[in-house]
Amino acid sequence: MHIGTIETPVLVFGGPYRNLGATQALLDRAVALDIPPERMICAGDTVAYCAEPEATTDVIRTSGMHVVMGNCEESLSEDADDCGCGFTEGSVCDTLST
Repeated sequence: MHIGTIETPVLVFGGPYRNLGATQALLDRAVALDIPPERMICAGDTVAYCAEPEATTDVIRTSGMHVVMGNCEESLSEDADDCGCGFTEGSVCDTLST
């Protein structure tokens, strides 16, 4: 996808990880910095680890920002057993990803 040439500040971030509070704080900061949604790019992984997957996804989805598919979205779309990150079995990341 080509979103064109942008000569003003752009907000690029990844890993909302179902963290609604942090996602909302980031979007509030973008507003304070006068960065509109069309100049925001989320690098995916909206649905991993934290407690509010639906609300966080709704905020991202309705914001109007650009979103690329992260490995978490890819694994969900393929009905995979895990996110494919290669976490060591029994590690904290392995435990949190289930």
